[in-house]
Formats: sequence, structure tokens, C-alpha cells
Amino acid sequence: MILRTIALFLLSLCTCIGQAQTTKRSFLVCGDHQVLLVDYEQSNDTIPNVVWTWDAHKANDLPEEYRLKRFNSVDDCKAI
Repeated sequence: MILRTIALFLLSLCTCIGQAQTTKRSFLVCGDHQVLLVDYEQSNDTIPNVVWTWDAHKANDLPEEYRLKRFNSVDDCKAI
């Protein structure tokens, strides 16, 4: 019985340690023809730490009308 209790305790301890991962806090910023993903933890008051960017003008997989006209002013972006 004691051995079983110790085994269950160790198993639950391993499970808790595996779940103790921290999540990165980041946010999306959009404007003009760009979307930026900013790492909140690594940024300071005036300098954002940009970890990913998307530029509509450079997105060659979009039709030209979308690339140069419709996405010329990105004013809304949502993470999915």
C-alpha cells in the first residue's frame, strides 16, 4: 500500500512539473500594410521586440489588387 501511494505521488509530481511551462505573452499590431507579432516580455517602453512580420506589399501569393490596394491599410487583425 505504501509503495502504491509513493508511486502515485511520484506520477502526480511528474505531471505537475510537465504542466509548469510558462506561456509567452505576445500581441499583434497592425497598421499601414503590415502586421507585426510583438513579444511583450522582451520589449521595453519604446522598443518593441518584433518576432514575426507580414507585409502585404511583399506577399506575392496575393493578387496584385489585394497586395497594392486592398491591403494598403490593414486596420484590423485577429489571431486564429
